[in-house]
Amino acid sequence: RTTITVCLVMDNCATWAHVGDSRIYLLRDHKVLTRTRDHSAVELLVQQGLIKDADVHTHPMRNFVEQCLGGEPEMPNIAIAEPRQLMAGDVTLLCSDGFWAPLEEPHVAEELCSEIELQTNLDLLAAEAEEHASPTSDNVTAVALKWME
Repeated sequence: RTTITVCLVMDNCATWAHVGDSRIYLLRDHKVLTRTRDHSAVELLVQQGLIKDADVHTHPMRNFVEQCLGGEPEMPNIAIAEPRQLMAGDVTLLCSDGFWAPLEEPHVAEELCSEIELQTNLDLLAAEAEEHASPTSDNVTAVALKWME
C-alpha cells in the first residue's frame, strides 16, 4: 500500500491529484496558499471541527490512512484539483508525511520561497524533518518546483 501525489504543470497552470496523506503545497509570497487535504482519519476530524490542525501531529489516529493505492480491490478516491494559475516565485511542493509532519508549515513556506537555491533548502528541510522525528522517522521524501516567469 502506498500514497501518491502527481502534479502536471502546463500553460502557466498546475493541476494535481493525490491519494492518502502525502501532500501537495502551493506556496506563494512565503506563505501556504493552498494544500491538499489528507485522506486520513485525523483530517476528517479536523474537517468536522472535532480537533484542531495543531492536534493532528499527536492524535492517536494520526497514522490511519483512509485511502491508498493497493490493498483494496476497489479504486481509491483520487482527489483531483482544479488548475491553479502559477505566478513568478510560486513553489509547488510534493511530499510524504515523513517530510511535512515534523515541520511547521510557515517555516517550510518561508524557507522554500527564500532566495536561497531551492534544492539546498529542500535538502536542509528534509534533514530537519528526519532529525525532529528521530528515532522513529518515517519516509522523508520531497520534490519542489519554483515557477519562473
